[in-house]
Amino acid sequence: TPDPDVLLRLRDGRFEVAHLFAGFSRNPGGLALVGVAYLGLTLLLGLMIVLVLVIGLSVLAPDLNALDPDPLAMGLGEMGRLGPLMLALLLLSLVLGVPLMMAIFFAPALVALDSAPVGRALWFSLLGCWRNILPLSVFGLVALGLGVASLLTFGLALLVAMPLLTLALYHAYRDIYRC
Repeated sequence: TPDPDVLLRLRDGRFEVAHLFAGFSRNPGGLALVGVAYLGLTLLLGLMIVLVLVIGLSVLAPDLNALDPDPLAMGLGEMGRLGPLMLALLLLSLVLGVPLMMAIFFAPALVALDSAPVGRALWFSLLGCWRNILPLSVFGLVALGLGVASLLTFGLALLVAMPLLTLALYHAYRDIYRC
């Protein structure tokens, strides 16, 4: 159950820096498990992509020495053989990577603020993102724009972008999960 004092301060609109770290004091083990689950699923995704790459290269180019290692020296015919493989890898990474990102997007907040078990938090995060895919896509585009702005300002825009994105993520969490 949430701390009544924290809820009272949130209703009053008072925000303290300690709120950013409150989740670590309430459920550090659950948050660590979310991180371990994310790491494990990311490694599994990477392993699958490498496996498809190895199988694809063995089918498309049985003699790996036949392909010139210098991409500039490769002919169009040699590069054309690798095109479908690269497209398959891109599609595989999107088909598996996007749901992984959706599952992890709200999971830390669900574990820290709602004390949800890790598996349930990952599932509800995936469902919440899926049901709100259009607004979250706009959120992603805005975040991408702020990221580009931070590159153009040598990271100075991160001083504004990171707190804004954190607050926007928290409000999206509250809207989606009706807290």
